[in-house]
Amino acid sequence: MKQFTSDMLYILKCAIIGTAIGFALGTCSARANATGPRFVPINRPYQTPTYSVQNDYGHTKSERPTTIRVAVVDSGFDAQRFPSVPLCADSHRDFTGSGVLSDEIGHGNNVTSLIARHATGADYCLIIIKVFTRTSTMKEYTDGLKYVETIGADVVNLSLSGTKYNYEEAYAIERLLDKGTLILAAAGNKGWDLSFSCLVYPACIDSRIIVVGNVGRGNVGTPVDVVINGNKQNAGGITMSGTSQSTAIFTGHIVRALNEKRKTSK
Repeated sequence: MKQFTSDMLYILKCAIIGTAIGFALGTCSARANATGPRFVPINRPYQTPTYSVQNDYGHTKSERPTTIRVAVVDSGFDAQRFPSVPLCADSHRDFTGSGVLSDEIGHGNNVTSLIARHATGADYCLIIIKVFTRTSTMKEYTDGLKYVETIGADVVNLSLSGTKYNYEEAYAIERLLDKGTLILAAAGNKGWDLSFSCLVYPACIDSRIIVVGNVGRGNVGTPVDVVINGNKQNAGGITMSGTSQSTAIFTGHIVRALNEKRKTSK
């Protein structure tokens, strides 16, 4: 499989962003030549875990070869409550040990529903990867990231952020990026200028990640690729605000843009 270099995926990233919001491809390409990964993994053994497929959803979408598969790495999703959201027919999995894919926090319901709302009209389906509850560990999250590599996701939504660097997270994300997977991550809600010190993860792991900020609040600076209004977003039965919501909204736009790109390239 062809490996995507930093510049190659950054240019692809900017082309898709350009389709979604009208950014100039030339500007993005110039930055690609000047900006490399923010993290370069050392040579360390890596094993992709083998998992059994878990699918307890009653409503799924029939996929075609062109269907865009979007992995939502979050707190789960209450599929029975929101039957209009198109879910892939396979690959959903819980890593928290809860035994169910439903969302006990509300964050996953909100994020997943926002993606679906803004991806309307595209040929896509969502894969629910449940990695956190109120008592989750970093390992559950990184195991989920490693699993994403095995399921053929075209796009990964990471509506989450933290301030502690984790090697396993970084390495799993690098591997996905090297395969050409589009990853969107939240810029974080601290109000920091990341131009001076980029210490928010996964957003600061690699410049190929599409980093999404929020209007009027949240982290800002050079690493932030786009700013979307994520304030008071009512979706999935709950109203939430932050860069998590901004990221989900823009993931929906990216899905639509990628869908248009695939249609025109036939």
